[in-house]
Amino acid sequence: MTKVLDVFGRAEGVCFAAALYSLGYLITAGATDVKVYVFARALSALGGQGIQLAQQIIVAGESALSHDFI
Repeated sequence: MTKVLDVFGRAEGVCFAAALYSLGYLITAGATDVKVYVFARALSALGGQGIQLAQQIIVAGESALSHDFI
């Protein structure tokens, strides 16, 4: 996920992670098999972790900028 954030940008990385998160929950809602359910939960977990990682990177980047102006 960090490669996606580095290559495509922060906003695109957050959108990609949110899409994975949403897609995972949509597939979870329609799962009729255990294998599909496990895959969907893994997909949504990946998206959730990607969103959290992006938030940490954005906050770290913004806090470093605020120290430059003091």
